[in-house]
Amino acid sequence: MDMTRYEKITGREALKRLADGEKVTRETGSSYFVCSEGRFVCDNVALGGPRVTDLTLDEILNECDWYIKKPFDVRQVMRDKPDEWVAAFKTSENDWVKVGFDTSEFTVVGLELSNDAPLNATHDYFKVCVYGTDLDACIPLDEVPADAR
Repeated sequence: MDMTRYEKITGREALKRLADGEKVTRETGSSYFVCSEGRFVCDNVALGGPRVTDLTLDEILNECDWYIKKPFDVRQVMRDKPDEWVAAFKTSENDWVKVGFDTSEFTVVGLELSNDAPLNATHDYFKVCVYGTDLDACIPLDEVPADAR
């Protein structure tokens, strides 16, 4: 788990977010949420998926370190890493498009995820038009599902 993508919160804040239907995460990478039956559930892939947890209220409030995922700002990442593919979004046709900022053209560039061309070597006939709503839907490249690659 890349901890730079997470923000530490208090146990009290974790409880508030859980009550609001959000997920919270521990440093182990396990996510916690309250299921539709009102049970406190730990979703841990290593343990085979979601399971009801036996954490006590005291452990939640005082003994555990809790984290929430920071919002992903693709525009800032493109400024920080120009001329690199940094994120991807899923189109309405269920295709994935990777995006980056091309400094030679001073524009955002999109390309089908399966295309291995470097960002600054793409030709117009490979490029995909990228809109602001597409950027809003972007996730980090390393979070694109494996079956989409």
